[in-house]
Amino acid sequence: MVSYRIPPAGTEFQVYIAGAGNRGFSYDPGTEENRKTAEKLFDSFYTKLKDTSAGGKKKVKLLFRRPLVISALAGKKVQGVWQQYQTGGKAPFSGAGRFVTFYRGKVVWIDGLHLPAVLPPEAQQQLFSRFVTALCSSFYEGEKITVPGELRSLLISAYDKLLTVPLEAMEEAYALSAFVNADSRVIVNIIDSDLVWHKSLAKGSLKEQKYAFLLFASYMAGNAIAQVREGVCRDKRNSGLDAMKKVYGKLKEKDPAFSIPELEK
Repeated sequence: MVSYRIPPAGTEFQVYIAGAGNRGFSYDPGTEENRKTAEKLFDSFYTKLKDTSAGGKKKVKLLFRRPLVISALAGKKVQGVWQQYQTGGKAPFSGAGRFVTFYRGKVVWIDGLHLPAVLPPEAQQQLFSRFVTALCSSFYEGEKITVPGELRSLLISAYDKLLTVPLEAMEEAYALSAFVNADSRVIVNIIDSDLVWHKSLAKGSLKEQKYAFLLFASYMAGNAIAQVREGVCRDKRNSGLDAMKKVYGKLKEKDPAFSIPELEK
């Protein structure tokens, strides 16, 4: 079990992975074994909430049970069942939730405990579902990916133009950025320490704003295109840094006065 504590104070999530067998990658309500396993987990969670709610004196109210399908990395889907509760004697109630899925032959369940009573029920549910989505989306990092040949060629062609003549490749930079932001087959982790200069540059003159965008786009595109070429969904930070420095060099060729000390190293 792994436990995560996040603000507001007292909010806690617990993640459990257990069991073995060959159940496949996701919860299938049509599979009797999986359905029974999920039922037992939901029953045990209800009991757990009653036992921890002031010795069973506080009410535990089931709000809903519903399927939840999450878009994960490598273009995959994670399917599971989400059950949400409220606990307490009087309003406002604190919240709690459990999500159950099956992954790589394991049963996975995620508990949201002590969801803050200062938040309305809808916000409690949103907090829990966002945590579940963020966690489950990473399940498939390292998986093989396939980008269709025509799209692959267009992406690589746009990327090559961005590296070669960045000032003439604004459309390509926008297209590559859109691909990175929208396509779950690739993952790009933005590291703040790689871009300490970006915020101030992006607030500068129109020329500086253009430079900031081209450099940031190349940072993301270099990472993503390396994954497309390798055929594996895995963050490639160094490839992104290399691409950004190449574009920086091309910008300096055209504008020798332009300088970012962090990229000179």
